[in-house]
Amino acid sequence: AYSDSRGLQCIRAHVAEYIERRDGGTPSHADDIILVAGASEGIRAVLKLFKGETKGKKSGVMTPVPQYPLYAATLGEYDMHQIDYYLKESQAWSLDTAELRRAIQAARSHSSPRAIVVINPG
Repeated sequence: AYSDSRGLQCIRAHVAEYIERRDGGTPSHADDIILVAGASEGIRAVLKLFKGETKGKKSGVMTPVPQYPLYAATLGEYDMHQIDYYLKESQAWSLDTAELRRAIQAARSHSSPRAIVVINPG
């Protein structure tokens, strides 16, 4: 028989226990955890979920600048739009809500924004 595609249940249970301890008792459940072979595989799997068109517009994903190049490469491979938003370097690479609004409004003319990537480049 094949094993669970999310990963072995006993390993996911240990991961859930670790997350719960790490996060001060916030509940974590093995059924909500998917194990992947590295961050790149996980990123690609999640981005693929948003692939497609909405009202004739290709899906777009908001990505921070600077960002890990895997996002741009994967979005191109999946024929999705990359929607850049700029982080504030002078404020420890923080998000700026006005910049997020600007980016999403500009993107709506040619794509259907479906997701946002939030990372810590520092």
